[in-house]
Amino acid sequence: MPFRSAMDIVYDSGAFADNLANAVAKADQRGFAARRDAAAARGKRLGLGLANYIEITGWVPGDTTRIRFDPSGTVTVIVGSVSNG
Repeated sequence: MPFRSAMDIVYDSGAFADNLANAVAKADQRGFAARRDAAAARGKRLGLGLANYIEITGWVPGDTTRIRFDPSGTVTVIVGSVSNG
């Protein structure tokens, strides 16, 4: 640190590795297999995901993101007009 990104944004602080480790601990990654298997026994599917995004997003007026959960088990993610990579 400091770090200048390709978008000319300067990051002068951040405990990125610690924050990721804390998120993984809170998600109980080690216990995930047992939770997944229990869900499967009930006829359900269970996933575990983690995403990080540090660049500026959502600054276009009216830009939104929506997540739809269909009773059939389908998940649809609709992202607004700004490309996030």
